[in-house]
Amino acid sequence: MAAATTVRAALQQIYASKRVQCVVSVSGGGGSAVGEILGTCGASSTLLEVLVPYHRESMADFLQVPGAELEAFGFSSKNVATLMGKKALERGRRLVPLDDAAGCIGIGCTAALVSSEPRRGSHRAFLSLHTVDAVHHFKLEMEKGARTRKEEDECVGHLVVLALAKAANVDMALQASLRELCTSHTGDSLVEDAPIATMTSGLQLPTGPHETPPRRILYELSVRNADKGSVGGDALQARVQAIVGTHHAAVVLTHASLFLEKAALFPSCAFVIGADTALRLLDLKYYDMSQEALWAALARIASLQCSFVVAGRQVGDAFVAAETVVSQVPAPFRSLFVPLPETSFRNDISSTALRQARTE
Repeated sequence: MAAATTVRAALQQIYASKRVQCVVSVSGGGGSAVGEILGTCGASSTLLEVLVPYHRESMADFLQVPGAELEAFGFSSKNVATLMGKKALERGRRLVPLDDAAGCIGIGCTAALVSSEPRRGSHRAFLSLHTVDAVHHFKLEMEKGARTRKEEDECVGHLVVLALAKAANVDMALQASLRELCTSHTGDSLVEDAPIATMTSGLQLPTGPHETPPRRILYELSVRNADKGSVGGDALQARVQAIVGTHHAAVVLTHASLFLEKAALFPSCAFVIGADTALRLLDLKYYDMSQEALWAALARIASLQCSFVVAGRQVGDAFVAAETVVSQVPAPFRSLFVPLPETSFRNDISSTALRQARTE
């Protein structure tokens, strides 16, 4: 199958699937993909926007990162591609209705290709694909002297289409053909890293053979904390703005400091919590040191058809696995808790650390 035919067939499947809506950002190469994407009928079902921050000042402005920091990374680097993909995803989520945000993807691709002066380093491209639940990194190295500038740009364009095809989960044979187009010379190599789960991974879990549609994701922020007291107005506003700015999702403010209260407000809800929070949920100090009160609270939560998805957390110097915490739940209520294995999800961050980083 000729290259143009392969690319067109892949794009037609991507558009027909209507699985994703994307913002694509490219710099240094990959511009040929824009022509292919726009030149194939049906692009409006998938493409939201194309961004080409080509000049260094344009890139610094797009990423909101100082130029000196980008120089330290190297403009054609995995770090810059990752930042581009993240910004593209954030941009996409701002362009669509909230209910469609889960289907948004962002692609960032930066390349170093044939130039007017011989290049000392490799001819390469880094691509970062950001989806609702993971980040995928690709590195393409092209054999020096094997292609013209235009041909290298087309090769990077094929990589962009491959990332789209992967996100839309189109025919695997077409994906394999796109990989071959990227590595048609002996000295070429294409490496795809293992996907990195993001904070929202595991939120839309299957429910078995009769799988229900994914639930809408909301962020609940309590004005009162059972351990720390009330959150002040300025701090509360900053936290809401941070969540909306990062995830472009709805935030619900409540006065519910305990999960029994939250369950009453949100019946049939699956609460996504860290292992440290799950331990506090089971701590008798919140139930007047009464085992019976804990059991009564869990029974009430069960009657409200609520459940908990538990992710492992780094607590101090130790990682607390979700399975370890769930094993401590009283047996009659253990089915309310779904542990996320460390192999499926691990992200060693905390809301406190994120807030501190934003104020530094």
